[in-house]
Amino acid sequence: MPITPLIPSFRLTFPYIVDGFAHAFHYYLLASPSVDASGYNTVSRSGFANTGVSTLPARVWTYISPYWKAADTTFGNAHLDRLTFGAWVPVWTEANAITPAGSAAREFAAGLTVFMKSTDNLKMPIVFYELPMGIPNKFISYASLDAVTKGIVDDYANHSGTAGVLSPYAWRVSRNATYTDRWLSVVTDTNEKLRRKRNIK
Repeated sequence: MPITPLIPSFRLTFPYIVDGFAHAFHYYLLASPSVDASGYNTVSRSGFANTGVSTLPARVWTYISPYWKAADTTFGNAHLDRLTFGAWVPVWTEANAITPAGSAAREFAAGLTVFMKSTDNLKMPIVFYELPMGIPNKFISYASLDAVTKGIVDDYANHSGTAGVLSPYAWRVSRNATYTDRWLSVVTDTNEKLRRKRNIK
């Protein structure tokens, strides 16, 4: 199946380290020049006001912070990257003050994936690694999710109608520059590639 051409020319990168193992996740967005500290405002979906990109990272870090604990995990400084001649070039970096707020120890190679679809039916999953996952499982009922993951589903897919201008639902886009339409499921499982790298198998 062919890869969808990349339309967005901006992304936010969120680096984090769990017990020495580095990870990062990236969210595409549309942006326009502004007087914000980052130099850019979001181009948000209909019904949501545009806002300064510098105001977004704290919201993302805060919502995921309960997944890890500070004793083994460090959140880095998120940065806005612009696609320039085929390369992602950082154009602004935050001074992050958010730290992990959980109490359970990390689990190597464990992952949590929230599966979502865009308004044009493209896959828009988000994935977090080395978190205390527990038993591998798949959840398709919102009621069966824990409070933290319900918050993620609400903020990213507006399941409960509570998303605001800072929520990824308002500004995060797919490779095709379309916004999130709905969430499908949450899966907790191990990553076999990471298991081999961690010498777990």
